[in-house]
Amino acid sequence: MALLGGGYSWSMPIIGGYVGNITSTYGSWASYNTTHYRWQVPAAGTYMLIAHLRVRVWGSTGFTKFRVLRASDSNAVGGTDDVKMGFEQNNNASQVNAQLAYRWDVTCTGADTFYLQGQAMVTDSANHSLQCDANGRPELFWERIN
Repeated sequence: MALLGGGYSWSMPIIGGYVGNITSTYGSWASYNTTHYRWQVPAAGTYMLIAHLRVRVWGSTGFTKFRVLRASDSNAVGGTDDVKMGFEQNNNASQVNAQLAYRWDVTCTGADTFYLQGQAMVTDSANHSLQCDANGRPELFWERIN
């Protein structure tokens, strides 16, 4: 993991090559890839978790939503209040909706790990994924804010 800035104030993990499309599950929460899509914070404090996501929706309607899971207790950060909606394709090409940069604030009592989770809100969820290839990739990083 590369550390940017002074001390442990910033961290931007290197995803490590192209991990390809990771499909969003339909109707239930699941972590995308706990090796690549995670935040590892080093100590107690308050952190801003940032995700810039490249979301793919091909030949499908519906949307994907995202949340953060705290590994130490397997609880979602902030419950339903911190769920973020991703890209939506409604009934036709003129009905789209997107938010692709996300922020979650978390407080830790010690070092902890957080995983990005997603859920497709459509039965053909194979067409909803995070995309990572030669054209670009999602990026996750954190900043200690207190």
